[in-house]
Amino acid sequence: MTRATLVCDDGGQCRIAGELSFDTVNALWASVGARFKSGAMLVLDLAGTTHCDSAGLAFLIECVRTAHANLVTLEFRSPPAQLLALASASHVADIIF
Repeated sequence: MTRATLVCDDGGQCRIAGELSFDTVNALWASVGARFKSGAMLVLDLAGTTHCDSAGLAFLIECVRTAHANLVTLEFRSPPAQLLALASASHVADIIF
């Protein structure tokens, strides 16, 4: 089974490492979902992401949707080339980035 990890500091800076996939996003959402507090700022650094599939894109879109719903300022940093290519090919890059 693949794995993804989330490490956050107290200032809203988080790093995601590993795969964003069907096998990992539910557990990852359990960790990151609580960070969407009204008016907060959240930075998700994606540099450590090793793979992303359609479930991973759906996870990122859900992050954007939840941020908007809770008035959270969300920034994705350092997305890997594979993730950018998948988002572009899926016509969701403008939604996510």
